[in-house]
Amino acid sequence: MKLGISHAELLGWGEDQVELMLAYQTFMNGIGPNGERMSEATSPKAALEYYGEDRIRYAVTGPHTNHAEKMRLDAIAAYQKSAGDENTNGMFWSVDKVD
Repeated sequence: MKLGISHAELLGWGEDQVELMLAYQTFMNGIGPNGERMSEATSPKAALEYYGEDRIRYAVTGPHTNHAEKMRLDAIAAYQKSAGDENTNGMFWSVDKVD
């Protein structure tokens, strides 16, 4: 079935919002999983063997523990252990900050 309108129009987006989202997506496509610019991270100047004045270096820290995610995963493991063979497909656990 054809509606005669685009998905963006169906969502109530105007041309400006669509252009902004496309620009954001283009920008994010160039960002690596650690927030680094992929054009720099994949440059030969980022290689450890490169010692030029214009070298690019990164520092790794960690490991770090995301305690909220750890609590969520521990809760899932405990539930699955107690549930035995119960099918847990489709179940999810939320994490809420409490005071």
